[in-house]
Formats: sequence, C-alpha cells, structure tokens
Amino acid sequence: MKKRFLLLCLVCVIVLSSCTSALREMEDEDILYAVDGDAVLLAKELKHYYANAVYEAEQNSRKAPSEKEAFLDLVQMKTLSYLAEKYGFTADRALLEEEYRLYLEELADPLYAAEKAYADGLKEYLGMDEKAFMEYNIWVSLMHKQADALISGFAENYRHITDPQLLAEEIDKNLTEYLKTSEISCHYPGLKDYIPKFSYLYGTEDL
Repeated sequence: MKKRFLLLCLVCVIVLSSCTSALREMEDEDILYAVDGDAVLLAKELKHYYANAVYEAEQNSRKAPSEKEAFLDLVQMKTLSYLAEKYGFTADRALLEEEYRLYLEELADPLYAAEKAYADGLKEYLGMDEKAFMEYNIWVSLMHKQADALISGFAENYRHITDPQLLAEEIDKNLTEYLKTSEISCHYPGLKDYIPKFSYLYGTEDL
C-alpha cells in the first residue's frame, strides 16, 4: 500500500509538472496568439515576461504567478498594444530609447545602487546582454505606452462619458466586439479562441 501511495504521488508530480511548464515545450518563435493572421504574442515574449514576473516575486518575497497567469496578463497587454497600432495610436520608439538612456545614466548615480543591483540581477536572470536587455525594456515600455495611447485615443471619442468606470466599460465593449468579429488563433494550452479580459482599462491588471 505504501509503495502504491508513493507511486501515485510520483504520477501526480509528473502530471502537475507537465501542466505548469507549457513554456518548456514551446519554441521561441511559436505564435501563441494571433488576430486576423497577425502574430500578437510569441512564445519567447512570454518566456521573458514570465521569468521577469518570477524574479520580481522572488525579490519581493511573494508568490510567483503561474505560467498561465503570466500568459493571461501578457496577452491582454500585447493585444491592447496591437489594437493601438491597428487604430493608429502608436508610441514613439525613439523617445523610449532616449528615456532608457536617461534611465541608465540615473542608475549610475550611487543613490540608486539598490535599483541598479535589481536591474543587473534581472538582466542576469533573463540571460541577456546589455543590448538584449535594452530591447526587452523598450519592448515592455512600448507595450504599455501603446496601451495607454489606445485608451486615451478612444477616450477622445467618448467625451460625453465622464464616469471613468462607464468609459472603461464602453472601450472594453468596443475592443471585445472587434475581437469577436476577428479570426482569433490562441495556441496556449486549454485556451482556444480566447478573448482577453481588458482589466487594464479599469486601472488593474490580472497579476
């Protein structure tokens, strides 16, 4: 009986491991989410984002998100960024590059030694050199800037709505309807035809 119990425990561990490590089976260039044939989210982007989330959780002594939770959060932001480009609300990459340069100059100040140690630790955790780490940071900034630009742009079309909650609901409805009439291709396990929940519009994110 004891041997059987141990065997069952081992099987459970194997099953749970296979369920929680979907990323390990993915190639970097695998498309995890696409809209009308446009690649919105790649596996390598989720791998970096998830590793970032785990590192942040470890540094702040809190529970790390699951891979699925990271996917749900990232696909939301990537879809908002994608729709921003679709609707013509794009961010200036050159400006973001300049902001990153100023950020590096700031980190060189001894007053920001803790912030520099955190950034250096994250770079090492992600396995990136200086150039790759810069590109990753700009990618994250671009994603959020374009999401914000999309929200601001849509808000201009709904000036008659002054309540922030109602405004977010209207934008959410508009974006969701667009996606429902689009060809969605989601390749994350168990989430076929998934439509993101745009919690970011309401001032919150899933993670």
